[in-house]
Amino acid sequence: MAFWDLLSGLLPVFVLLFTTTRCQNYRDGDVRLVGGSYQWEGRVEVYMSGEWGTITDSDWTNDDAVVVCRKLGHFRPGATGHSGAYFGEGRGPVNLDSVQCTGSEYSLTDCEIEDSGRRTTHSLDVGVKCQPGAIK
Repeated sequence: MAFWDLLSGLLPVFVLLFTTTRCQNYRDGDVRLVGGSYQWEGRVEVYMSGEWGTITDSDWTNDDAVVVCRKLGHFRPGATGHSGAYFGEGRGPVNLDSVQCTGSEYSLTDCEIEDSGRRTTHSLDVGVKCQPGAIK
């Protein structure tokens, strides 16, 4: 009987351990896609200085899109970049402007960034479409 009492006393601990969600630890340069119809497309948001924000479309190309897709685990060629808030306007800060990647970088923070500091409007937010089914 003591075994069952012990087991019933530990049950709430096991439930707590196995149902607790992990906290997300984001780092500067992490990206996510928002507002797309599928997980491989959407407005690009980048985490910088403790908050998610958008990127404006100054100099945004398919090479930039390749870097975003690679960072998200989509390794298949053929990523396309979109501008002019194609996937809708974001909210909050505009974290990056004038990102210029060659397509070989792992993260947007590895690319040349000529931040003019002008922080334009969300009507210029960028997006990407990665090739589906390419997550490794």
